[in-house]
Amino acid sequence: MGAVGLAAGAMISSTVCWWKPGLDAPAWQLIPAAILANPLMLVALGFMAVDADCIVGNKRGWNCIGAAIALLVAGVCLVPPFGGWLWRWWKRRRPAPGTT
Repeated sequence: MGAVGLAAGAMISSTVCWWKPGLDAPAWQLIPAAILANPLMLVALGFMAVDADCIVGNKRGWNCIGAAIALLVAGVCLVPPFGGWLWRWWKRRRPAPGTT
């Protein structure tokens, strides 16, 4: 279920990036657009804002499990934008001179 949510968020984010900045936009425009267009990331940021005391360590215990999960989800939501950036870099790099 979590993987389906992450895949759906990545697809929504990719569609928004394709629509507005365009897939040929520079990485400094694509990465923030991809991160902020992911609805799962926005929900995770909302949970972290609500339980900010848990995030900074002022409050502990089982009441902070939602904030811990939100922190994990936000970290996992960063993988597709930066993975896409690395893939784009890999595909656009030039071969070394003298090699074919």
